[in-house]
Amino acid sequence: MVAQHPIPQDVLIDAIQWQIDPAQRKKPDSSAVAEALRQAERCGKRTHSAKTDEQLLGSWQLLLIAKSKRPSGQWIPPWTQIQITYTQDRLSGLESSPNSNLATAGGLHNQVKLGPLALTLSGPTSFHPGQGILAFDFTRIKIEINQRILYSGFIRGGKGQESQFYCLPLKQQAFFRFFWTAPQGIAARGKGGGLALWAKKCAG
Repeated sequence: MVAQHPIPQDVLIDAIQWQIDPAQRKKPDSSAVAEALRQAERCGKRTHSAKTDEQLLGSWQLLLIAKSKRPSGQWIPPWTQIQITYTQDRLSGLESSPNSNLATAGGLHNQVKLGPLALTLSGPTSFHPGQGILAFDFTRIKIEINQRILYSGFIRGGKGQESQFYCLPLKQQAFFRFFWTAPQGIAARGKGGGLALWAKKCAG
């Protein structure tokens, strides 16, 4: 009798649940989670399941990353909080975009917290539904300590990059290609080839 293996989604959701309640669950093997990400990506390519920008709305905490040439994954350490927040704006930049496949213009915030220090990079996005791709550029930076803003403004050249963002072809932009979305989490491969798993971050 052939042994039954968990489907990729089960492994990914178990990894998310462990992060939510580590005291009550066994820590998943990072290599198994990385392999589940690769399997989920292959399943997504076979089924051609459509992704929508609404599935990405909200804040998502980064749990695990996996490099393209390494079989194992790497958990984000508990003392480091990394989260992305995707917001949607169906008006900004759409008229100036030459890309007819662009469904939505919006914004992406990438925040890293180390104790009281928080560093947030943000900038414009464009979502390409046929490929499940969220292209982005980080054009602004905000630095806070204990929620007190020390600096907030454009990164060097950020104002010009922001104004030109919707005129650039996808090959000139950074992007995530999302292959798995669920209420509990999302997963994507970056332009550089790495894989990432995020968990939905609840408000409060």
